[in-house]
Amino acid sequence: MSTPGRVLETPSDLSIQPTKMHRFRFRDDEQRVFMMRMCCLYGDMYLTPGMREKFWEQDLKKPEPVVKAEKEEERQRAIEHRQNIMSNMSDKPKFQAAKAALDSYAASNKGMDECDWQSISSDGTVTDEEEPGDGKSAKRRKRPSKASLKKKKIEAVKEKNRHIRDREDHLEESMSQDRKLVLQTLQTVTAAVERVLPASINSSTGYLEQELGNLKKRVEKMEEQIAEANTTSKEMLGILQEMRAKQSQDH
Repeated sequence: MSTPGRVLETPSDLSIQPTKMHRFRFRDDEQRVFMMRMCCLYGDMYLTPGMREKFWEQDLKKPEPVVKAEKEEERQRAIEHRQNIMSNMSDKPKFQAAKAALDSYAASNKGMDECDWQSISSDGTVTDEEEPGDGKSAKRRKRPSKASLKKKKIEAVKEKNRHIRDREDHLEESMSQDRKLVLQTLQTVTAAVERVLPASINSSTGYLEQELGNLKKRVEKMEEQIAEANTTSKEMLGILQEMRAKQSQDH
């Protein structure tokens, strides 16, 4: 059933703000391409909450090059913001190491005067002139050893293996349950048909046999999928074991 209302025939009518009584009808591919380009350029502006009135009065009347330039500026600002965040995150470990050295130095020199702290900068770092040896040894002690790093990597690989095995067991269990449900359904349908339908209705019996055959094929396909899933899981476990062995050799 068609919707009542005025039909807008040409793309030029798209500049008119539509209401519930307006609908569009595209006559050729050119009009469809025009609408797709409009959606790509102006769609995010139209969907912004509280900006639809501004969209019809201002945004839609902007030339296409201006819209593309504004979108490019927004993309560049987003990239710069992300790079700024990443650079700050990369400096964080350095700041934490310097602060740990400063705390160790303060703990070993509790009774020193305030003038002795003038060589320490305000951002939590220690100058090269008066940096104590205890601070360096403290940083070395806090740094994780190769053995601990290797142990963490091995634990991570084991956790991945456990996760893969759990997924494989869950998949096998779910597929087995589905297969049981399908078989129970087949048996129930067969028993009901044998009790209700007379043996003389050959056509109905043939149709049901065909349907039962289709269901059996689906069960066989499910079994094949289970076998393929098991093979894929075993291959993934083999790859992870090879990676763990390679990491052990490297360390």
